[in-house]
Amino acid sequence: MDDIRNKVKYNDSIAGILILSPDNPTGVVWPREILDQIVEIAQEHDLFLIADEIYAHIVYPGQPHIHMSQWVQDVPPSPCAAISKEYPWPGARCGWVEILNRGKDENLPPSPIPYSRPSGLRCGSTTLPQMSIPRGLRRRALSAHLARRAKMFSDRADQAVAAFDGCDAVVVNKPGGAFYLTVMFKDGVLNSRQTLPIADSAVRARIDELVKDVRDDKRFVYYLMAQPA
Repeated sequence: MDDIRNKVKYNDSIAGILILSPDNPTGVVWPREILDQIVEIAQEHDLFLIADEIYAHIVYPGQPHIHMSQWVQDVPPSPCAAISKEYPWPGARCGWVEILNRGKDENLPPSPIPYSRPSGLRCGSTTLPQMSIPRGLRRRALSAHLARRAKMFSDRADQAVAAFDGCDAVVVNKPGGAFYLTVMFKDGVLNSRQTLPIADSAVRARIDELVKDVRDDKRFVYYLMAQPA
């Protein structure tokens, strides 16, 4: 939070704060006390707040499940959502932006049209997903599906974290939502002399060329990508 405060305080070009909860790619679910501090910063510096809530319904059991409308208070906010992570419908994409607290800030236009036109030009969706939203999001079966899916991803996260148990070279925090897991190497673990065996001589020659003068973490990723599937 101190880092956010300093960035806002010493940079006049910052107009807003973007929050992802659950976050991509860490899977962190921000607790209410952190969200309240972000609201305080926005109020103090007259900032907008934008919440990417694409994973809002992939929150694991025991984690806080808080939508932006529940914590934003009087700050002009714009939560963003979509059905691409809601429906068991591969390829169905349709997103939207909500405008909350209209009329409470002179910089916020009374109509959402200035927002909808440019976003519609860039990411317009097909008609069928749009037509399905009013009925689809109200179905009781969807709630049960979302609960089962959150439990499934939570169990998988437990398995992934357990796979790193006893590995002192990395830092692993179990995510609280979404379907990502971030694994970080501890400082000093990687160096520019480390390699992984590569059987294909042509691939090995290409990797040896790519890893010249790159950071140690990028070097590791190149060698990892060269491994057999």
